[in-house]
Amino acid sequence: MQKATTHKTSKWENKRDAFVIFLLLFPFIALLTPLTQISAEHQSAAYQILFYSKIVGLIIILFLYIKRYGICSFDKWILFLIAVWLISVFVNNTDYNAIVNEIGTILFYCCLFGYYIRKNTSIFLQVYSIMLGFMLFLNLVFLVIHPDGFYQSDSTWNPVRVNFLGLDNQISPLLFIFFILCYLCSKIQHNNRFIIVGGIIIAGNIALLNIGTLYTASLLFILCWIFHKKAPKLFQPKVILFIIAVLFCGIVLFRLQYLFDYYITQVLEKDITLTGRTYVWEEVFQMIPQKPLLGYGSSSLGHVVLGDRHAHNTILQMILQFGFIGFSVFCGLLFKSLKSSNTNIKNNTVYSFLILVFFAYNVALLTEVYPFVYYIIILLFLYYSNYIKTNKEKKIFNKYKSEILAEPQVI
Repeated sequence: MQKATTHKTSKWENKRDAFVIFLLLFPFIALLTPLTQISAEHQSAAYQILFYSKIVGLIIILFLYIKRYGICSFDKWILFLIAVWLISVFVNNTDYNAIVNEIGTILFYCCLFGYYIRKNTSIFLQVYSIMLGFMLFLNLVFLVIHPDGFYQSDSTWNPVRVNFLGLDNQISPLLFIFFILCYLCSKIQHNNRFIIVGGIIIAGNIALLNIGTLYTASLLFILCWIFHKKAPKLFQPKVILFIIAVLFCGIVLFRLQYLFDYYITQVLEKDITLTGRTYVWEEVFQMIPQKPLLGYGSSSLGHVVLGDRHAHNTILQMILQFGFIGFSVFCGLLFKSLKSSNTNIKNNTVYSFLILVFFAYNVALLTEVYPFVYYIIILLFLYYSNYIKTNKEKKIFNKYKSEILAEPQVI
């Protein structure tokens, strides 16, 4: 009788947690606008309700998280980074509205991950994957029905489609995050439906978005996944960071993309300037020495280059955003996330998968800038990978508990 009651209580707790997670995530997933509020003419009553729901959700999860778990080392690095960022905004007399919503979203996901990955990992990953997957499914449907998008952006370099979830290249980080969620859910639940359904949604979006950066990152991930077990030493965090640094220096500083001329011009059908990115980088190199320590106090997609562009490279954008001081703090946050697991990549499939996604994502960031919150979410997966691995092992034990306990013990 006691076992039945316990099982019933567990199912009730799972349903309750799923409902609360849904309510907390809904306004963030429904809006998917982690930066500033949209222009006044598009702020409907429904939008305003969702926006203020985000604020309420942040307050609730912040209270629950701090009360139950307190502040972890990852949170301290985040708060330190935000402090430097706010100082940069103050020094540059930047409009605070440009970053308040972005900072609030970062804090929300830090608290949400910190609370529910510890409390109920499986339910959190399931609810998050279903909600984000539904939005990406709608985006895929829209791509099929309206392949040209709502409209084309008026960029002088390369007009970009605006689809259901926004600018086509800004949908890429959502695909990375959804890929992580599908993989983790399939591992914890031992249910391949997450991978099959998620794979169809992801592959469909990648094919129809037609983004060279996304193609390159996806191809790189596949190649790394094939070879990572044969050469595990090449995929350790320190080596991964070294390769990313070499690629940054080679492409952004020394312009060695000419070595990949055939791939860029023939396969991706782009020009050798990477659609004008090299010109943007030249402007950035002139801007950085003017405000090297604290940067320009912009948002993560702040258009500070050539009047109306971001840096089209995440490292350069961070330096413009909060200077070398802020970038140094970010590096500390990065190392903290990567070191949190301390496991052998060859023997830990969860961590090895996450580190390879991290690598592919950073390759995409060599020529692109995405909202900063998505980078933080990927780091959160890495930081809490031990909790996810432990939950996976518990699921396996519970599934085969009777068989394990029935085995005779060797003395």
